[in-house]
Amino acid sequence: RARTRGIPNEVNKNDVTKVEPGRMVLAFTCKVCETRIAKKITKKAYTTGVVIIECPECHSRHLIADHLGWYKDWTEDGALKTIEDFAERNGEVVRKVQPDDLSFTIKE
Repeated sequence: RARTRGIPNEVNKNDVTKVEPGRMVLAFTCKVCETRIAKKITKKAYTTGVVIIECPECHSRHLIADHLGWYKDWTEDGALKTIEDFAERNGEVVRKVQPDDLSFTIKE
């Protein structure tokens, strides 16, 4: 599970726009079970390390970033570094927003 130094990374409706400095919120849909996932991760891990997020529903693991070359089989021998690169390769759209730009409804 995604955790950083004991800080829970689950995102809920009360803290989705409260992102601490050095962290970011990543939201995506699990392609195995279609569950929408939102997690807080560190910008440093996303830009320089390895990030893997486990789906809370089906427990599939999703490679979000690999800047260390640990998963060369999945990253076209290291050419694809982040989920943005994977999405672009597959013709998918990646949207980057600032917390002030968020406008959505969270189902309970």
